[in-house]
Amino acid sequence: MWFSNIKTTAGSLLGMEISPTGIALAQILRSPDQPPRLLYCHFREAVPEQHCAVLKSMVSESGFDGLPVNLVLHPAEYKMLLLECPDVPAEELGAAMRWRIKDLISAPLEDLVVDAFALPADAYRGRSRMAFCAVLDKTRMQGWSTLIKKAGLKLASIDVTEMAIRNLGLLAGAENLNIAV
Repeated sequence: MWFSNIKTTAGSLLGMEISPTGIALAQILRSPDQPPRLLYCHFREAVPEQHCAVLKSMVSESGFDGLPVNLVLHPAEYKMLLLECPDVPAEELGAAMRWRIKDLISAPLEDLVVDAFALPADAYRGRSRMAFCAVLDKTRMQGWSTLIKKAGLKLASIDVTEMAIRNLGLLAGAENLNIAV
């Protein structure tokens, strides 16, 4: 295949989304003083039972073995809640939000992974500060980690779709603009 000759270089980033219908992989190259360049982008249809074999095949064919990967969670895999932001330091926000969501979800907190990020202070024009809280099943998270490891990749980070799109906007130079997702 044409992508079997892809070389991995310093400055390249690998991103992946595992969805109920397949797996998407993309690789970009970031060089100083140049815009990011897309080196590889491919989606393969696969039902969840086929994900392991399909991902192993994609990694092998493209020469990505051993690379760190950023997993972008498919929206069907997590819940995003908009809640009032507690008055805590940023590094304590995730823990504080765990207690805020306990009455809003049916699963026990110990079975969940919870992360949160506050909206900018001016987002609600003087009303209460708000934060988004992403909630996902811990067992599913461990399953993705195992799947990635079995495919020969190294899990470097995890993003939710909304934050990944925001990050793309920042990379495109929209840091001083309002972006709606």
